[in-house]
Amino acid sequence: MKILHAPVNIGGMPYVLAKAQRDKGCHAASYSISPSAFQYDIDIQCDVTRGGRERIKAVFNIFKFVTEFDVFHFYYGNSLTGSNLYDIRLLKRLGKKIFFYFCGCDIRDSKEIIAKYEFSACKHCWPMRCSSNRDRAYSTAMKFADAIFVSTPDLIEFVPGAFWLPPPVSLETLDNLASKVDHARGDDTIIVAHAPTSRMIKGSDYLIDAIDKLKEEGFPIELRLIENMPHAQALREYAKADIVVDQLLIGWYGLLSIEMMALGKPVICYIREDLRHFVADDLPLLSADIVNVKDVLKTLVLDRAAWEKYGARGREFVNKYHSAAVVAEKALEIYRQCGS
Repeated sequence: MKILHAPVNIGGMPYVLAKAQRDKGCHAASYSISPSAFQYDIDIQCDVTRGGRERIKAVFNIFKFVTEFDVFHFYYGNSLTGSNLYDIRLLKRLGKKIFFYFCGCDIRDSKEIIAKYEFSACKHCWPMRCSSNRDRAYSTAMKFADAIFVSTPDLIEFVPGAFWLPPPVSLETLDNLASKVDHARGDDTIIVAHAPTSRMIKGSDYLIDAIDKLKEEGFPIELRLIENMPHAQALREYAKADIVVDQLLIGWYGLLSIEMMALGKPVICYIREDLRHFVADDLPLLSADIVNVKDVLKTLVLDRAAWEKYGARGREFVNKYHSAAVVAEKALEIYRQCGS
């Protein structure tokens, strides 16, 4: 099987998944048409935002990839020609297998979310970050895709019939990085890490307020906001934390939670109750929203013995659902079901 993961390197997932599929004997590669601000690894890079030669190179890549690959795994509502999706019809006519992988704002209906749920990132997001090609991507995927994936199960309500393909992580990479982190401390301050790509979407202001109130109550606690740095550097900073808070509004955990569970950290993240059945009773996260985050944090701070318990369960959870090998095999199984 010859698989191309393209063209948006979101969360580094294309590279991790392609590498895991290569380890399973497939011819697989990851390709991006714009650089990642967080410097995630990628197999093939082309920066069309620079114009000129890079755009010409991107056009030549399309012809090259069409002859080289038979399975196209597209991320964030884009294709080889970007958000316009001009190449999808051609790929279909050539007998290629097409899979779309939606990851959030590329498919989520903000109006529906705001009307339906008490807590949502969409209520706090301004200006709206919804993808401009959301409707085009949805209709194109529904018409031409052999199957559609979503990265989090809350998105299934917007894409009927989609498969939940959990975000993959490289446990080897995480373990190697963690082994090089200096955990020495000068005092007993409890470090809480939080890494918002968008403070509005993650509910960061509510977390900041909760930390300030805990400090006023005399707790030795410090919030470290980890922003605007390469992924590898950010991971080193996360690894020094005692507790990690992901998001307080969306309703499901993201890559930060997965990576931190893999590193054995206790993680706080808002989980909608109607979604828990996707992972049975396995989920080792403490759920908190913008209303009760202070109380949840306080409970965890006071129960240090629970940190190790949540950490151990978190690693087991990631091994079961998110290790690159497990996710790669799940994707391959669905490719095969679709005749690839």
